[in-house]
Amino acid sequence: MPDRRRLFTGTSFRTTLDLRNGPEWGPLQRFAATVWARQELRQFHPDEFMYMAAVHGGHPPVTVHLYKHIDTRRYLNLDDAGHAYAYQFIASEVGRPGSGGHYRRYRSVVDALDRLDLQAFEGDTPLFRSFRRRSGRRSASTDSTTPLGRGDGIVLTPGVGTGRTVRQMETDTWRP
Repeated sequence: MPDRRRLFTGTSFRTTLDLRNGPEWGPLQRFAATVWARQELRQFHPDEFMYMAAVHGGHPPVTVHLYKHIDTRRYLNLDDAGHAYAYQFIASEVGRPGSGGHYRRYRSVVDALDRLDLQAFEGDTPLFRSFRRRSGRRSASTDSTTPLGRGDGIVLTPGVGTGRTVRQMETDTWRP
């Protein structure tokens, strides 16, 4: 396991929980596009996640969106600029009203992806993946507005983690 001091940058900061606003998918979609552009990284699709909440805190102030993977149950916490954060357990914060916990920024995309346990889908006894990952990259000739699940190697598990109907998903586009 890597040295925890090398995983993070800056110091941890206290946050407050925000359950008032609806899901914000932009940070996750941008992060997924960044990962998809780097073939050496473990790949995922934004629809493999549930939006859980947002937390606010830090200096300067930052909003961190909490996304939970539907299969590994691990969190990917992203700010609006696409930086990834880890939850830091602080015993004295447990049960504090309105607390969103403490978070600290990862140094790299690789470290954040490692915590998702996406490697659990590989090997001799892989974890079942509810949402099949991309089987390959789009070619330059593929229309980038092709709906998900048609022509891009993705098979959808309708509505999982998205709060959308199958009909809405059929008309969605996601451009990496």
